[in-house]
Amino acid sequence: MLISGNHAVIDRDGARHEAVEKEAVLEVGALFFLDNGVYATLFVVGMIAGVAGRFVGSDGSLLLTPIMMGLGLPGLLAVGVNMGQSLPKLLIGTLRRHKLGQVDWSLGFVVALLANLGLLVAVWAHKQILQNFGESVSNLLLHAVTVSLLMLLGVVMVRRWWLALREEREAAETAAPWLHPSRGWLLPVGLLGGILSALLGVSGIFLVPAMISLLAVPPLLASGTALLIAFLTHLAGVVLFALQGWFDLTMAASLLLGSLMGIQLGKIGSTSFSLPTVRLVVGMTIMMVLFYRLIALPGYWELAVH
Repeated sequence: MLISGNHAVIDRDGARHEAVEKEAVLEVGALFFLDNGVYATLFVVGMIAGVAGRFVGSDGSLLLTPIMMGLGLPGLLAVGVNMGQSLPKLLIGTLRRHKLGQVDWSLGFVVALLANLGLLVAVWAHKQILQNFGESVSNLLLHAVTVSLLMLLGVVMVRRWWLALREEREAAETAAPWLHPSRGWLLPVGLLGGILSALLGVSGIFLVPAMISLLAVPPLLASGTALLIAFLTHLAGVVLFALQGWFDLTMAASLLLGSLMGIQLGKIGSTSFSLPTVRLVVGMTIMMVLFYRLIALPGYWELAVH
């Protein structure tokens, strides 16, 4: 095992040049953080994401990967740190929902097993892209996926704000009429959940609606079971990413502390303002992050093609 700063790099084949390449990949992106107070920066980032996420019923993890990449952290390291900071919150959330009878353990373990298969495939793909095309292409792909999901989430939040402003009742989450819920969807749901975890460090944004629409799981049970699936998947993901040098424990801890404080502040804010105001603020926050990353997209593309 070779150590570069806080990042452990495994050289399985005994080839030192691969380890040196991995060290360079991590060090180039981490320079901003190391020169400008990495842990304080991540604490503030976690707090902002926690406040925004609390308004939409999550911990804001979806915002963390693009923000960290925007501050200079390599995409894969940002994903690994994001998965790591979410583990304690996912575990606590799972246990709390279990007490309420809102966790299907058998379904959760089955989907988590399939998700881990998707995670393994994604980690293998990450390694192949890094070895054959370099960090710039890897960052471009991660960036494109993140921007796409942020765009979708931002549109959804602005629409929900408009509906709340007009005082219209929102439709309950039900299966789409052209889809037939069945257990046959277990494989694609699990695999895609694991792949998303390896791409963004989050999977709940996909798992909950997919379980409701494709597996006919009641909404409360789906959200509780998704916490269990995400915990088991992220736990495996942290181990796999750490073995590749794509994880930093202290960075994850800084994000976690900031996120927990942000969630508490968001809890106060969500009860102090009207529903339309809350949704407008969250939608605008997501759109700002999206705009920030869209501006950076040409730079990622230029680095990738050159």
